[in-house]
Amino acid sequence: MLLDLSGVRGFAETEFYMSIFKMVSLFVFNIIGIVLMTGGGPGNTGYIDTRYWQDSRSFAAPVLKKFRNTIVSAAYSSSGNEMVVLTNTEVKDISSVSCAAKRKFWRIALFYIVTVVIIGCLVPYNDERLLSRATSEDFSSSPFVIALSNTGSMGNKAAYFMNAVILVAVVSVCNSCV
Repeated sequence: MLLDLSGVRGFAETEFYMSIFKMVSLFVFNIIGIVLMTGGGPGNTGYIDTRYWQDSRSFAAPVLKKFRNTIVSAAYSSSGNEMVVLTNTEVKDISSVSCAAKRKFWRIALFYIVTVVIIGCLVPYNDERLLSRATSEDFSSSPFVIALSNTGSMGNKAAYFMNAVILVAVVSVCNSCV
C-alpha cells in the first residue's frame, strides 16, 4: 500500500524490479528443472524425463474434471490484461505497448507452459505434499518447492528461495490490484 502512495513512477519501478526478479527466477528454475530431468542433479536420481507420466493412473478417470479445473486456474493465472490498457494512459509511445501486448503470448508459452511441463516431469502426481493441506509450519505444498526439495539437501535450500519468489509474486499481485 505504501508503494501506491509513491505515485506512478514508484509503482512502475517496483513492478519492473519484481517482474525481473520473477522472470529470472523462473528462467533459472526451468534450467535447473531441465538439468534435473536429464539426471544431472545432486543425488543419484538418474534420468527422470517423463517417468511420472508412465503410470496410467496419472491420467485416470476424472480427467475431464481435472482438465476443466486446470483451465479455470490458468485463465486466472494469465489475467491482468487490464494493466495493458491502464499503461496506455501513462506512456509516451503507444505503439510500444501494442508491441509488448503481442509478445505476451510468447511470454506465457515460455514462462507458464514450459514450467508446467517441467514441474509435471519432476513431481509425481501422487506426492503426499500435493494432496495434503499445508499447515502453518509446513510451506512445502507448492509444486515448485516440491520439485526442488525432491533433489536432496541442496534442493531444500533452493526451495526456501522459491518460497521467497512466490512471496514476491504475491506482493506484486497485491501491488497491481490495489
